[in-house]
Amino acid sequence: MARKILVRSLPVRWSAGLQTDHLACIKASKAASSLNEQAKCSFEEKLAMNIKENHKSFLAYVRSKSKINVRVGALVTQVVSYSHKPG
Repeated sequence: MARKILVRSLPVRWSAGLQTDHLACIKASKAASSLNEQAKCSFEEKLAMNIKENHKSFLAYVRSKSKINVRVGALVTQVVSYSHKPG
């Protein structure tokens, strides 16, 4: 099912002239996105199939998808000196 793009929904600078360049750009972008998704799916399938032979690459891929980057700095003990002597 093809989408219909209405002329009134496009900016004024495109509605004055031919919109074939713009529509071709949209079509090429969708095709590239589709190919990218297919490549990503096939890569993830290959990782899943080879998890027993190459578990390090799978774990590296999962780690790269993490949104949180936790880094622990050096552990430094803080020395507290009290100058007040109870008395």
